[in-house]
Formats: sequence, structure tokens, C-alpha cells
Amino acid sequence: TETTHLRELTTKLANAAVSQPAPFQTSALQTQQPAPLILNLSMPNLPGMAKQADHPNVKIWEQTEWKRKVERCRNKGEHLDKLGFLTDSNGIEISKARVKQITEGAKMLWNEMKQHSIALGKWKKKTNQAKAFFMHHMLKDFIEFQLADTDWKVE
Repeated sequence: TETTHLRELTTKLANAAVSQPAPFQTSALQTQQPAPLILNLSMPNLPGMAKQADHPNVKIWEQTEWKRKVERCRNKGEHLDKLGFLTDSNGIEISKARVKQITEGAKMLWNEMKQHSIALGKWKKKTNQAKAFFMHHMLKDFIEFQLADTDWKVE
């Protein structure tokens, strides 16, 4: 299940290679403290995006399409779900249960980054490392985010 996969991921990250400072020498006059351990959260390349031709029923593929839809709904006074651009590979809007799974997965990733003092604060001020980590796992774990021309659905 997704939860089991995320738990395994967290365990792997916790056991990931860490960098330690070079050995140091102490003298009677000065004692150096070792630098804190830094978790290496480097990620392999992002998973590839799906091909639109393979998913012809997915209606919102480009961010500009979504923005036009939002504007049309706003002009008509219609409500549009904030995550309405997320569908399964057949173009069917995802269920509330799936939204909950995605939200829980995102929270776990965010907490993992917080645990390692990465990406504290607002997402708009994220570091490149935080973005790469988050994007990698969201794209890998939730195909809904791959059903686009770029990674805009994760943002």
C-alpha cells in the first residue's frame, strides 16, 4: 500500500549515508566539537512524465488549460475544486479518499524535510534541495502528478 511504501521510504532515508566531519585533534587548550551530521537527501532524476497520447481522456494536461478553466468557472460563478486538475490515467476525477492519500503522503514528505531542517517556512521560499526531494517522491508515488506536460501539478 501507499502507507507501507512511505514508511519504507522513511526508514531508508533515516538509514541513508551521512557525511561526517574529518577527524580532528584536540589540544589541552582547545577542544573542537564535531560538526552536526548532515543527511544526504540527493535524489536521482525525477521520474518521467506520462505521454499525453497514452492518456487521451485526461483533459487538463497543461497549466494554461487549467487556468482557462478556472477563469471560465469564476466568470460563471461556478465552484471548482482546488485540485480539480488531478485525475486518474483515464481522466476520471480522483476520489476524496485518494486526495487524502496524496495529502498524507505530502505531509510525511514535509515532516521528513522538517526533521532534517530542510524546507522550513513557506513553500514559495523552498530550497532547490527541498523542491527536488518533494517533486521526486510525489511524482514517483502518485501517477496523477505525472499526467501533465511538466511538474506543475505538484507545485
